[in-house]
Amino acid sequence: MRTLDYTVPPERDGKPLRSILRGDLRLSYTLLKSLKWRENAILLNGAPAHVNAVVHTGDAVTVTLDERRAAQELAPCELPLDIVYEDEDLLVINKSANVAMHPRRAAPDSPDIASALAAYLHDGSAAHFVSRLDKGTSGLFIAAKTGYVHDRLRVALHTEGLRREYRAIAVGRVAPERGVIDLPIGRADGSVVRRCVRNDGLGAHAAGGNGTSAAPSPPHARGVRAARPARQRGERHGALRRPDARRKCHQKQNHNDQA
Repeated sequence: MRTLDYTVPPERDGKPLRSILRGDLRLSYTLLKSLKWRENAILLNGAPAHVNAVVHTGDAVTVTLDERRAAQELAPCELPLDIVYEDEDLLVINKSANVAMHPRRAAPDSPDIASALAAYLHDGSAAHFVSRLDKGTSGLFIAAKTGYVHDRLRVALHTEGLRREYRAIAVGRVAPERGVIDLPIGRADGSVVRRCVRNDGLGAHAAGGNGTSAAPSPPHARGVRAARPARQRGERHGALRRPDARRKCHQKQNHNDQA
């Protein structure tokens, strides 16, 4: 059970408790709404408190985040998980290729990561995927154990706090041998899955933090980073990096569409 502890500093004296919960502890509106109805979930100096209560310097605020998501539609499966990191808040898992993240109607008996995590957690709860990988993609992804942590990491995905790097096979000879291909990508004709470079596509950095899309990247845009091979033909591999003791959220992509 995750607990947040906060001591009110002098500059927050006289503020409503709601301001501390939403601003300093960064609880989402939805989470705060649910916590208000849970017994002893929000404490001020050890006693239950209303979010409109006024706080003073030195007051102790305690929030209990007992809000794991129920695994209602998941049938736990015994798929081995390659967990490279775990603490009370999250897991970092190295996913193998050809394993789906979620159950699929087309293959209900095939193992998937969500069902395997439901079995691993052993408490009837389901993890919150912060990032996802396609079935054919191998690599690292993050699963949060609570909605609070999921929301904090989801926000980090759109900042310089977390960086994702993808490696892919390029079919044919790419010139120059080193660099970043930054061209607009869209859905290939006749397919709902395959993507290709096309003039009416979106750039590699099209998704904004508010869910909007930016204009397509110009064909002449180029970078100077090195393109690295994937593990084996037909697979892509995702990597999470944390340089300088903090996560980087800049996504670098090396696409196999520019063969």
